Formats: sequence, structure tokens, C-alpha cells
Amino acid sequence: MNMPAMPGSAWLAGWPPNARRALIWALVFIAAGVLVGLIIPMRPLSVREQGATDLLIGILTSIMVYTWCRAEAAERRVIPSGRFALWAAVLPPVFFPVYLYRTRTAGAATRTLMGSVLYYIAINLLNAAAMTAVIELRT
Repeated sequence: MNMPAMPGSAWLAGWPPNARRALIWALVFIAAGVLVGLIIPMRPLSVREQGATDLLIGILTSIMVYTWCRAEAAERRVIPSGRFALWAAVLPPVFFPVYLYRTRTAGAATRTLMGSVLYYIAINLLNAAAMTAVIELRT
């Protein structure tokens, strides 16, 4: 079933699915940074508040990893054994590489893993930059 395109989304239509997902998740992490920047009062964060922001990023990361694994497996028509996508979301540092090496060749898995690590670093830097920018604009 074809869904109608959102207005203004025609420029995204030509992008590969992985690139679209990467852009969407980058925007989600930026929005999370803006949200946290708006919520944080103009004082240093307590340990509890810092834990809450870390939990938000952790939940977003788990959702991102799970949805990526499921969508990527469906696109490549690969059915990984067990619940690798779920385990990859629950404990990404351990099970995401396992998922990659179980669903592709070693060389392709290594390239995908390196690209994923760089992407994760980039979106977390975008998140921190958005949060810092909002906090600085508020002060």
C-alpha cells in the first residue's frame, strides 16, 4: 500500500532508505537536545537530572538501533536467527556487532560497524550542540 507523500518531502524521495533513516534519526537527536536544553533550568544539573537526560539518550539509541536493524533486514530480505534486533537494541555495544557479523560478510560488517560508530558519535555531538545552543540562548 503506497502512502501519500508529505508536502515538501519530494526532495527526500530520491534518497536511499538508509540515508532517509539517518537524517530522520539525526533530527530526532537534535530535537531531543533542544528539548533537554529547554527543560534544564539555568543552574548546574544535579546527578539525578543528568541521569534523566542520559536515560533519554539511551532510550532513543535503543529505539534507533532496533528500528534500523528491523528495516535493514527487511530491505535486504535477511531474516536473522533469534531476536538479534531486540538484543542489539537492549545492549548495543555487545549485540549490535553480533547482529552485523551474523547478517553479512566480515568485511561488510566491519565497514557497517565503523560507519555506525561514526554516525552515532556525530548524532550525539549534534544533540550536545543543540542542547548547548538552547541553553546559551536562554541565558
